[in-house]
Amino acid sequence: MTEPRSLSSDEIWQNILAEHEHDLKIPKGVIWSLRDEPDHWTFFIKAHALIESALTMVLIAQDKRLADVLEALPLSHTKYGKVTTARAMGILDQEDVAFVEIVQRVRNILVHDIRNVAFDFKKYFASLTAKQRRQIADVLTYGFKGSPTTPETMEDNISRHPVFTIWSGLIRFIPTVTGRLPGKTWPKEIVLEWEEHEPLVKDHPEGP
Repeated sequence: MTEPRSLSSDEIWQNILAEHEHDLKIPKGVIWSLRDEPDHWTFFIKAHALIESALTMVLIAQDKRLADVLEALPLSHTKYGKVTTARAMGILDQEDVAFVEIVQRVRNILVHDIRNVAFDFKKYFASLTAKQRRQIADVLTYGFKGSPTTPETMEDNISRHPVFTIWSGLIRFIPTVTGRLPGKTWPKEIVLEWEEHEPLVKDHPEGP
């Protein structure tokens, strides 16, 4: 009798993400496919859309009577945005908020000038001051909790593998938010399981 084949780390991740894609009512494989998205403009637009959609769904689930009001809120207004509201309700913590702010900042650069359709995050990151690069690197450790890393390592990872580095934050953020849906369990154990199977960024092929 043939023993069942063990799942690869990629298959484990895909199965876990499929549960959250089901919660968000999006096709299976959408989140996973972003890991290897070669176009940085497309990646940030889609990542931002996933973040806002997930957050809107969870906010509405807290009180469906406020659905129209919550849907109309901007994502990141400091006084009455969706992120501010979710922070006040305990859905997000400061690390979650800081990650969203990075994605939001880049997305805003892209949507306000069509010439940015050829946006390259590597070049953008390299154009920043040392202080700005360090700040972004500190925030993007968000997707690598439990993995030994330093700010210098993160800056190198961002420079060489920007999509995978930010995608790793996205797959921490999505279950953190969907874990607040009614009947769901706060996904600390799931996050730890991902981290256990997480490949090193430096071993992940992403462009030259």
